Amino acid sequence: MISDNIKDLWLWFKIALQDRITPLRDVYNHFGDIEKVYLAGPKELSELNFLNDQQKCALLNKNLAEATKTRILCAQNRIKIIPINHEKYPEQFLNLNTPPLILFVYGNLDEAISKPLVTVVGTRGTTAYGESITKSLGGALALCNCTIVTGVAKGIDAAATASAIKAGGSVINILPTGILNSKSKKLSLTIGLSFKGAIISEYLPLSGTTQFSYHERNRLLAALGEVCVVTQAPEGSGAVLTANYALDYGKDILVYPANVDIIPSRGSNMLFSDGATPIFDYKGVLSVLKLNHPELVDALKSEKPKIIDPFVHGSQELLDIENYKNAVLKNLSHNCAKVFSELSQTPITVDYLVNKLNSNPSEIMTALTQLETSRYIIKGAGNTYKIALISLEGIGNE
Repeated sequence: MISDNIKDLWLWFKIALQDRITPLRDVYNHFGDIEKVYLAGPKELSELNFLNDQQKCALLNKNLAEATKTRILCAQNRIKIIPINHEKYPEQFLNLNTPPLILFVYGNLDEAISKPLVTVVGTRGTTAYGESITKSLGGALALCNCTIVTGVAKGIDAAATASAIKAGGSVINILPTGILNSKSKKLSLTIGLSFKGAIISEYLPLSGTTQFSYHERNRLLAALGEVCVVTQAPEGSGAVLTANYALDYGKDILVYPANVDIIPSRGSNMLFSDGATPIFDYKGVLSVLKLNHPELVDALKSEKPKIIDPFVHGSQELLDIENYKNAVLKNLSHNCAKVFSELSQTPITVDYLVNKLNSNPSEIMTALTQLETSRYIIKGAGNTYKIALISLEGIGNE
């Protein structure tokens, strides 16, 4: 447990140096302790030739008011503050040249990071081919108990995230902005954060993007995953940059091949000349992961993930769910219908519903209680809910 006072010191440090990664690292490495950084006076700071006068002056201002305000904002929004010396800090970031000194985390990082981690990246401007293979990959890996690590942009990021969540899996989204930046928050909620997933940022909660932030975020995407999969990417894209970071970190780069005349796939195709391995489905990923995760061998031997593939068009199971939901919705009040529409066979939390629907928690709980009493939904572990498939006969006759 980190005391509020220590959290304030970390936040003060980031605010003072305007969230600039390199000076933050250099100052922290020099003193080796956040309290020593805070207590440093003019003499100690004058020795830091890598800082300019404005930065030294900012570090001499010991007012913690803005830091305290930021800490309270995080607490109000259930955002955890994890500094580099905390036991929950991901070890994958420790060997980076510029590791984040603080991570801001929303969601359940402990569960998501405990599974095999697969970074999936690609272009915003994906083709139908790129979207299809990404959805198939994300869903299948989720069903094999892997966690998808990706961003929150439209295109490949969104396809990988949505497919993994729909399959009941874990996702870690890494942002190039603060978690409470309006655009990032909207994207995160639109994509949908499952109770098994987490959103990570190294930036102060309300921060926007800078000319460096996407590159900085990409190094974290590359570092966190055990392998990096590029499903579709043009030349010079952020996905190719992420793959290059992963190469530098000694990670395996796995790429879906495409026709040479498909421009959105030109960058990913060119990665083969750098030693990337071609793959054709999720088994190509499992073949690499099995070396460190023998539990994946059974999934690799099977013809397909044991649970239904949620992306097979015309699946009878999906049609049953859709028909059931439509039948139930006709008999619900406005508030219950609004909540029920968001539920599926994948358990989701009350927090997710509150955020997604922008509703009062008591309103959500009232609707959930009514739906559970009517046996339309089931309450599960961790305060989660999912629909309860029952016979369509008798709906509305209670």
